[in-house]
Amino acid sequence: MLPKLIIDLDKIRLNTKALVNYAANISVFGVTKAFLGRPEIAKAMVDGGVSGLADSRLENLKKLKNHFDLPLLLLRQPMNFEINDAVDIADYIVVSEYQTVESLSRAAQKKELTVDILLMIEMGDGRDGLGEDEFIDFINRVMRLGNVIISGVIANVGCSFGVTPTRKQLEQLARISREIEEIIGTDASIVSGGNSSVLSILLAGELPEEINNLRFGESILLGHETVDYRSVAGLIPDAFVLVAEVIEAKKKELSSGIESRIVLALGRQDIAQAPLTPLFKGSEIVVRGSDHLVLRLRPGVKINIGEQLEFIPSYFALLAAMTSPYVKKEFKNLSSNLI
Repeated sequence: MLPKLIIDLDKIRLNTKALVNYAANISVFGVTKAFLGRPEIAKAMVDGGVSGLADSRLENLKKLKNHFDLPLLLLRQPMNFEINDAVDIADYIVVSEYQTVESLSRAAQKKELTVDILLMIEMGDGRDGLGEDEFIDFINRVMRLGNVIISGVIANVGCSFGVTPTRKQLEQLARISREIEEIIGTDASIVSGGNSSVLSILLAGELPEEINNLRFGESILLGHETVDYRSVAGLIPDAFVLVAEVIEAKKKELSSGIESRIVLALGRQDIAQAPLTPLFKGSEIVVRGSDHLVLRLRPGVKINIGEQLEFIPSYFALLAAMTSPYVKKEFKNLSSNLI
């Protein structure tokens, strides 16, 4: 069946191990949302040494809970209908709204459980998070609730396009974590300083010492940091290879002249509008429809109907391909001993 995504689990394991080594004494959580929490891929991260697993969707965390005895972090604040399940499934829950914490508290009390929350701090991304003028009042209100533990802080830096993480932002997060510790009277268990976008800061040795957790997804899966998308020494870029078949190869008479073009059975329904890197030379993508991918061939390049061509997907192409039921997932080096 084509198209297909070939997933090399050994390469994912090796990438994870390299990043865990780079992080040294900082715990690394593997982010599983790009592959929908598939336990086969999560197992490669676990074998590579992650300390926990993180995802934005409870459905994915539920799959992981059935296989792994590691902390699970819910990266997206739960919706109202998810509150009860979130208390049961997640070991840590990201929050930024008091109403949500109140609901989590009520659910936890009914179940005679405690819920550990991480306060999402807004660091300039303009996405979710508490501002500096909010968190003190927020904490004082939360501390009056039952069955809720403030376990630390978490930040997203670089999740919005055009926002580049800086050491200054991470120092700000470290300072906020110290202020929170003074209010709650205990050390923060987790100060999670970011994701693959802070990898360059880590590698430069500029991470504040208070940061004790990082969340890596894209860097593990695709072998690069996510600011300039540079490859990182020791990381392998082709753990995921997308394969598609040529269904037409013809010369086309166009207004610009005659061109050699090929059409692949691959479209937006499989890879969205996200970039692909061809693993063959002499072509460029010119048209992307819902079901077809059209490439222009350079003079002298010959590709025939029926040939199977390979690409490395970008992160969002990977996300789309993993989500699409029309893309077969084929594993290499699959471990049979899932927990």
